[in-house]
Amino acid sequence: DAEHLQLLVNELNHRVKNTLATVQSIARQTFANADGMDDACGKIEERLLALASAHDMLTRENWHSADVAELARGLAAQGRFDARQFDVQGEPCRIDPRRAMALAMALHELCANALRHGALSTPHGSVHIAWQRHHSGEGEVLELVWRERGGPQVQPPAQRGFGSRLLERGLQHDMGGAVDLAFDPEGVTFRVTIPLPDDAHEVYP
Repeated sequence: DAEHLQLLVNELNHRVKNTLATVQSIARQTFANADGMDDACGKIEERLLALASAHDMLTRENWHSADVAELARGLAAQGRFDARQFDVQGEPCRIDPRRAMALAMALHELCANALRHGALSTPHGSVHIAWQRHHSGEGEVLELVWRERGGPQVQPPAQRGFGSRLLERGLQHDMGGAVDLAFDPEGVTFRVTIPLPDDAHEVYP
C-alpha cells in the first residue's frame, strides 16, 4: 500500500545519504593523505570497490544482517594474491548492516596494507583471521583478530594515514566496541570487539 511504499522510499533515501556521506569521506581523506594524483585515484577506486562489494552482500540479505565468514572469506577471493595465504576460522555469526559495512572497510584497509607492506607482499607471508563469540557485561560480543606473519619486519608508521585512522577511530565509532591496532615486528595485529544483536547465532538462508 501507499504507507508501505513510503516507508521503503524513506529507507532508500536514508541508505543513499549514508552511502554518499561515506564516499565523500573516503574521497576527502584519501586525497588528503595520498602521495599524488595517481596514488589517490588508485586508492579511491579500491575503497569504492570494497564499499560496493559490501553493498552487494547486504542487498542479497535484504539489508537485514551479514555473515562474518562471508566478509572475511571474500577477501581471499579477490584474486590479487594467493588465497592459500589466508587462514579464516570462526563460528557462524551475523552482524547488523552498519557494523558489517564498517568491518568490510576495515578488512579492506588491512588487506591493502598487507599487500603493499606486510605479509601479503611476499609469497611466504600469511594472514590469520579468527573470531569467536562470548558474553561480556549485559550481552554477547564478537571478538575478531587479524594477525599477519611471515612478511617483512614491521616498522610502526611515522604518522597515521587514513587507513590507520579508519581502523582506530572511525571503526571504533561505527562498531561501538573496542579496537586495537598493533604494529608488532613479526606482523600487524588488529583486534576488534563488536556488540552482537540477539539473533547473531542464527544462520539465514
